[in-house]
Amino acid sequence: NSFLHMRVGVFPAEGYIAIDNGKEHLKFLHRIYLRCDPWRKETMRAIEQGRQCAEQMIELYSSIKTRMADQDLAADIENRIAMTHNLIRTNMGYVNTLFAYFDYMERPTSQTHAALVEAYNNLIAVKTDFMNTPKFSYKFFGIDVLLRNAANAIKDVEAAKIQLESTPDRCELEGIIAAQQQRYKEVLESHKETAVRFAHFEFFVDGQDMLIISGDTYHIENIRWDGAHAEVDDILVPLPREEVTVVIRDIESRPIHPFVLEQPSAENDYTVRIYLDDAPGGDGRMEFDLYYIPELPEKLNLQVPWTVIHF
Repeated sequence: NSFLHMRVGVFPAEGYIAIDNGKEHLKFLHRIYLRCDPWRKETMRAIEQGRQCAEQMIELYSSIKTRMADQDLAADIENRIAMTHNLIRTNMGYVNTLFAYFDYMERPTSQTHAALVEAYNNLIAVKTDFMNTPKFSYKFFGIDVLLRNAANAIKDVEAAKIQLESTPDRCELEGIIAAQQQRYKEVLESHKETAVRFAHFEFFVDGQDMLIISGDTYHIENIRWDGAHAEVDDILVPLPREEVTVVIRDIESRPIHPFVLEQPSAENDYTVRIYLDDAPGGDGRMEFDLYYIPELPEKLNLQVPWTVIHF
């Protein structure tokens, strides 16, 4: 966990990655780029040493694994070493692509374009190898942000720059979110008779997580830092399989309060996504109710003002 850009089980991403086109995460990666660029050779040498060590482990273990009495244990150890090797390879591809991306964005030439294409293709390949490792369970949030923006730059670097410049920054997005949250209160007040309370949650959140609800089931996707854990998770009635508007009644939370990232629709199989974001430091308690109102978000002026990107 001493690395800034990766943690156990996840390559985290800064900002609101589902709606900010990766703008905040790229700012974060650019700081790493500027810090490491004068020592680029040493940076890559350190990661390469890790890769070589993992390959030595694979070679040494191959020479003795058949002598182990417990072959299930032998297979598990072999897989753990392969997981380590592929994690290091993926991190190496991530850092290489990071360097190549900012090289090209700042100095777009045929040489830097070719270097980015090579790094991009290699990162996809090593990421695929990692995903195909048995018992794989990592999250690629930060890597996927970089890959998406690298693909945009490869296609049209000037258009990629314009897209990032025109995307609201974190402060602007938080203003939009706050306006939406104020609208929740107004809508609940004006639709008391038709609003249906369908869920109640109490979470401890330390970072960013996505609460995803479909019907009478839910799951949480961790985006950044430590994953949320539920103290209370009551789904009182199923979320209907029809287009309704989900509204949050915030009972207790620190800013940024929970907000609806994506309303249920036929396109997302009538799934609602709730963004949970607890600012540093420590974890924060979030308690809230979820209601649905049998009207379209557009009619209630609660359509989400962004395009949601799924990871």
